Amino acid sequence: MLQMSLELDDKFDLKGNRLFYLAMSPNFFGIVTNYLKETGLTNVQGFKRIIIEKPFGDDLKSAEKLNNQIRKSFKEQEIFRIDHYLGKEMIQNIERLRFGNTIFEPLWNNKYISNIQVTSSETLGIEDRGSYYESSGALKDMVQNHLLQMVSLLAMEPPISRKSSDIRKEKVQVLKTLKCFNPNEIKKISYVVNMMGE
Repeated sequence: MLQMSLELDDKFDLKGNRLFYLAMSPNFFGIVTNYLKETGLTNVQGFKRIIIEKPFGDDLKSAEKLNNQIRKSFKEQEIFRIDHYLGKEMIQNIERLRFGNTIFEPLWNNKYISNIQVTSSETLGIEDRGSYYESSGALKDMVQNHLLQMVSLLAMEPPISRKSSDIRKEKVQVLKTLKCFNPNEIKKISYVVNMMGE
């Protein structure tokens, strides 16, 4: 495999740069990154990056374990943990709409917008994702990842620059301001919503 990698490097003049993309069960992340290092594929002249598509573990403990495994082969600045949902065209357009549109940008604040509602409406069913949802669950997949990313993009302040680190800082600020409800508050809210619907 290393020989083939070197041949491709020469053929396409890659200058030793390597990009590895893992879209698989998190159980294999550590195994694969360890294999990449053992085979010499990460020992390169140029840069190396690894892109890991979520889910990234089942909980904090398993995520920390995965981080420790991956960091044996890659430095933190070489690791990119992504949510494929953010690659959808409409999601990418939120940032352009908000900060690149001279009509919307000055109006996108609490003075002119009273609330934002995010709805998850898909025509695609579970289909071949059944086994994935059995282990991770739709709530963990959709709410904690996709929908919270949308909320942070919709509610964040304008970043200092378009650099990913500056965008991430603003998104984190939004997530820090979200109110966490306890189960009793959720019951009260559900009761009020149900009463309004009757």
